[in-house]
Amino acid sequence: MPERQNGLAAGLLNTVRQTSGALGLAALTALVAAVTASSPSGLPKGEALVHGYTAAFLASAVCLAAAAVVTPTFEPAR
Repeated sequence: MPERQNGLAAGLLNTVRQTSGALGLAALTALVAAVTASSPSGLPKGEALVHGYTAAFLASAVCLAAAAVVTPTFEPAR
């Protein structure tokens, strides 16, 4: 990145960081709600919610593992 574009790059990085965090939280919350709502009707509400959070944490772990595998590909050479 040329030195004259450092401010632009920093602004873009901060924007992406803020929006991706908000979108990720919204997606995980939607997943929790969907899995909780689709739980069997005889299941206590607390247990259904645990299933929803389990699905969200599993999805988050899968995304983290995928990022850990892909990140070295984009690492700049030194």
